[in-house]
Amino acid sequence: MAARVILLVNDIQQSMIHEERPDHSDNKSFPSGHAAMAFAAARSIDKEFRKDCIWIPIAGYAAATAVGIERVASDRHHWYDVVAGAAVGIGAAELSWWASDKLFGKGSNVAVGTSGNTVEVKYTF
Repeated sequence: MAARVILLVNDIQQSMIHEERPDHSDNKSFPSGHAAMAFAAARSIDKEFRKDCIWIPIAGYAAATAVGIERVASDRHHWYDVVAGAAVGIGAAELSWWASDKLFGKGSNVAVGTSGNTVEVKYTF
């Protein structure tokens, strides 16, 4: 669900803002979709595993930060594109977790996720 929210928000913002990339390849720089996806994953990992081991979410945020740094270093985004993408990603993850709790109840055995072009629903007995 978070991936769909990110795609929708990014498409709307990029079509309205027209921020040129630092390498001048197009005008879809703001916000960074790569950073949004990376930080959505990091936030979901944080919410799922923080209680088990603090190092797991730290690794998730470190990986997401590395994605953002790489996007700036490769001249695909400005630093503020990455910060905005991170905010979109974290917000999308929070929205997805909130919606899941409302639909299935907090601590339910149902998990919904996306990967690529698939949506997966998992129920644990």
